[in-house]
Amino acid sequence: MRDLETIQSALLIAETGHLTFATLHTNSCAETINRIIDVFPTNQQQQIRTQLSFVLEGVLTQQLMPRLGGKGRIMAMEVMIPNPAIRNVIRENKIQQIYSLMQVGQAKFGMQTMNQALLHWSNVTSSPWKTPWIEVTTLMSSGRCWPPPRYSRSEERSARAPSIASKGNEGCQPINGRKDAEGIV
Repeated sequence: MRDLETIQSALLIAETGHLTFATLHTNSCAETINRIIDVFPTNQQQQIRTQLSFVLEGVLTQQLMPRLGGKGRIMAMEVMIPNPAIRNVIRENKIQQIYSLMQVGQAKFGMQTMNQALLHWSNVTSSPWKTPWIEVTTLMSSGRCWPPPRYSRSEERSARAPSIASKGNEGCQPINGRKDAEGIV
């Protein structure tokens, strides 16, 4: 979806009850929602937020990461399933709250932020991913990151990501009170 007419048509088709799939070149679920809304003139944006909050069934954001050895790529995916809270923040134009709602809804709704996907690949014993923690620290510095949890396997983390410990993340909280890596993704 690249223009107002196409996005408007997709919303209209979805409103009539048809399952509608579309692609959009964005880096996050929140950016996807903002891009859809920002295409419309300012006087229509509140109406579009309301429409979108009712018809949206899911947003998937994918990034391909290089494999170790340079052959092939792996996929990291952000998953947002609009629950009532996410639908409400879309209607109220509080898109910045989506990431925290995605973290809260991960167990019940199967949501996952991009950082959780990146963390998952870095936790795999024989991680096929070339530079997992470099991407995570880049996302952290850009403000798009959830606070990384503290792990009981700190020796393993410090061996993989010494730069994370030196970034001053002393105040980071574990997701859902968990301190282990299992069950995050």
